[in-house]
Amino acid sequence: MGVKNPVNIAIVGLGPKGFYALERLLATISSYKITRSIKIYLFNSSNSYAAGDVYSTQQPEYLIMNFPNDKIDIWNRQLPPSIVNEALNFTSWLAKNYPETLKSFYAPRKIVGEYLIDGYKQLKESIPSNIEIIEIEDIVTAIGIEKDALKITTKNQGVFNTLFFSIMCTTGHLGAGASFNEKAKTAAEVPFVYPLNEKLNHLSNDSKIGIQGLGLTFIDTLLYLTEGQGGKFLTDNDTLTYQPSENFRTKIYAFSRTGIPSVPRLPNEDRKRTPNYFTIENISTRKPINFERQLLPLIKQEYCYNYYHTLFNNYDWELKYHKDFKQVEIQIEKFHKAFPSEIRFSWNMVEDPYNGTPVNHQTFLALCRFFIDECEKGISNSAYLNALGTWRSISNLFNELYSFGGLDGESHKLFDNYYFNLFNRTSYGPPVSNFKKMYAIAATGLLDLSFGANPTVVKSDKSFLLSKGKKESKIDYMINARIPRKSCRESILFDSLIKNNMGREFINEEYKTGTIHIDNIGKVVYSKNSNIFLYGTPTEGITFDNDTLNTTRNNFASTWANALCKTLK
Repeated sequence: MGVKNPVNIAIVGLGPKGFYALERLLATISSYKITRSIKIYLFNSSNSYAAGDVYSTQQPEYLIMNFPNDKIDIWNRQLPPSIVNEALNFTSWLAKNYPETLKSFYAPRKIVGEYLIDGYKQLKESIPSNIEIIEIEDIVTAIGIEKDALKITTKNQGVFNTLFFSIMCTTGHLGAGASFNEKAKTAAEVPFVYPLNEKLNHLSNDSKIGIQGLGLTFIDTLLYLTEGQGGKFLTDNDTLTYQPSENFRTKIYAFSRTGIPSVPRLPNEDRKRTPNYFTIENISTRKPINFERQLLPLIKQEYCYNYYHTLFNNYDWELKYHKDFKQVEIQIEKFHKAFPSEIRFSWNMVEDPYNGTPVNHQTFLALCRFFIDECEKGISNSAYLNALGTWRSISNLFNELYSFGGLDGESHKLFDNYYFNLFNRTSYGPPVSNFKKMYAIAATGLLDLSFGANPTVVKSDKSFLLSKGKKESKIDYMINARIPRKSCRESILFDSLIKNNMGREFINEEYKTGTIHIDNIGKVVYSKNSNIFLYGTPTEGITFDNDTLNTTRNNFASTWANALCKTLK
């Protein structure tokens, strides 16, 4: 396509990742000293630009981050520099705007939303005169091609009357299937909970509610249905108890595939540590890589080493590193002979902390109590938590090995379907303060885990039947509290790329990943010549762990901006 004035560019999805893409584009335009007229159209499903639904400023303060304050920074510190003069990291921004919040390690998500919105406001105030930003509150349902340019179709306006030179898609949970399926939004079924006040306000207080999923979204949902409806948490002798609201005593049944809750996180738990065994030197980088044969043994060694490093320290012993792990195992055997009552590390502690016992309400409470007790030991003394924190220190290297079909097809499928959830559950759980609230609610019986792991759910016209063995219960409302990770064929937007012969699914050997195929700068691999890029959630499955507030992980915002500005210069 010949580039004409003005140049029209679109960003589809203006949550945090869309904000990052806009920020990098403006910084790169400034760096290249481009003076031609540019119009940047921002398509978003709501008027919550930069914050999105997850960081909405309308949500209550008890919904807090699981990401420490000092790790949050919405400004990419790489070159080129931002066009904003006062690009503050989150703790500096808090010191200026909410100094009292600095006392907590995990801020309310609504305040992070304010931080994002303030950054977006600063961006708009800093743009040069040749650039115009146009906000479009609508859902993009299709991308096509016309006259060698790109056209957009939206839910409310139909075919948009502007043609685009380049489109960046950062659609987050919406593009992963959160809201496109309008038919699923019945009075009895909630397929995606955010924003909570909109999606859950119709639930009656004399009903039974089922919640599928036991992760971060489950905690949010539970607190909205309890504390958010007037329930109170009381502290007596350092024990947290829950007092239900007289107006909302709804029975809540929660369950998941495993029945295992996410492991809670402590403040300042991510001390810098250098991996000893899961290193590039110990891994053959010749691809494809087999996960269980080549990577998992090293991962297990890394977990084991970190477990015993802490346990040895608790007894004033020193675990000496040796590149031959058998030498480490000899030290471990000597330790257990000296302290036979200490629990041996096993990989089963990571995969199945129930250790084979049936999942029911009492075993769930016992496991939650164990997690809380480990947290109360403190990060320096809990060998268990230090072992589980291993994944956070090795995930960057794993991402390099995983991305763009680095694993063989069978391993890729296994990781996506099993290990992805395992490592998320054990490494990126809720702050322990909110976990204790969940435990207090469960202790009253208001939250019931008696269906535990993988029950049968049968939907009828106006209700659901939840059953496990001989136990069953009729459920009035069913809430899906899992973050959607659907196939591109189930996203109306990305399915349009395939139907319009402008993109294809990424298939690794025989494994259909459900992800649109992109190249190593984020550009859609296409049949027709188009200039479409993906960033963030839409790239999950071809890249790994696209954390919403991380500006550098799989940073296709910068590669898109650079490729675009080279063309426009």
